[in-house]
Amino acid sequence: MLMMFRITCVFFITLGAPLLSAAETAILSSQDIAAALTNDMTPLGVSVNIDSQGFSTPECSGHISLPGIQFDLGKAELLPDSKLQLEEVAAALHSILASAGPAAASSFKIAIGGHTCSVGKAEDNRLLSENRANAVRNYLVSKGLPVELFEVTGWGEERPRMPNETEAAQRYNRRIDFVLQKRIEQASLAHNGYLRVRLEARAESQGGKILQNQEIGSLKAGDGVKVRIRVLEGCHVYGLCLTSEGQAKWLIPSETTSGGTFGLWWYRGEEHILPGAEDSVWYKIEGRPGTDTIVLLASHTPVPKPGNLPALLKKHGTGLSGQILQNEDCGENIEVTCICIVHE
Repeated sequence: MLMMFRITCVFFITLGAPLLSAAETAILSSQDIAAALTNDMTPLGVSVNIDSQGFSTPECSGHISLPGIQFDLGKAELLPDSKLQLEEVAAALHSILASAGPAAASSFKIAIGGHTCSVGKAEDNRLLSENRANAVRNYLVSKGLPVELFEVTGWGEERPRMPNETEAAQRYNRRIDFVLQKRIEQASLAHNGYLRVRLEARAESQGGKILQNQEIGSLKAGDGVKVRIRVLEGCHVYGLCLTSEGQAKWLIPSETTSGGTFGLWWYRGEEHILPGAEDSVWYKIEGRPGTDTIVLLASHTPVPKPGNLPALLKKHGTGLSGQILQNEDCGENIEVTCICIVHE
């Protein structure tokens, strides 16, 4: 998807890891958990893909991520606060099954995903995350839920939610996810794309007026720009800014990230705003003529050699927009979205 906008200047900013708030580690209620797992995106025109068993694929299913389910370092025994959160999870799942009636056992399956930060060896982290996910499943089974309802995966460090640069970010990446896969009688075979992107501008030269997409005309130095991204399928996301001087600046993960091998994992239904949702945070316009391009790359699987992406994008530029990359450097089914900014 290629969107062209004429504005007067260029922008880029380095994204950092947000701090973990108390709300993100608080115990969520069973009602909130059930609402997240049963969230329906079909009113937004987003179709659902199905697996070989007739269930919605995990990337197209309702989910909830619970960093509040924590473990001691290197261990898989549930902590007391984690059990309190799992009591709410169990209540939510019982409620969902009860609402489905007699067909509940064949209507749903629950994918439990264990995740770690990047501290330690990758294989050790994968095994640890699997053991933790199994501990969660076993606890839920002890609360009367059928064992056949659950599928367990240990993702290790492969799906970070934010760069592993701070202790708070590492704690957030150490989490348990739940995905509710529903049996679907008929699903669309059309691919929606991984991301739906919208550009927004704040024109200080027009009294702070907010402009969107085709409303955006010529902006001036001091104005601001945001990129709003709706996630249509769960995916790994990488983002770069290609400047008119031929430089490539990492946006996702941030340029300060030491790792970034896996990009960042975004879930279906989420909305992400670059550089941030706060009204005071915008990419600021600076006077410099030329054309810059923000490039977003998304895939179900990590890019094997993300360090090669800048050179690939410099070579092909906006000609890659809307294409699906498949090669040894990028892996398979890497979807490219370009947002071009022409500045005078």
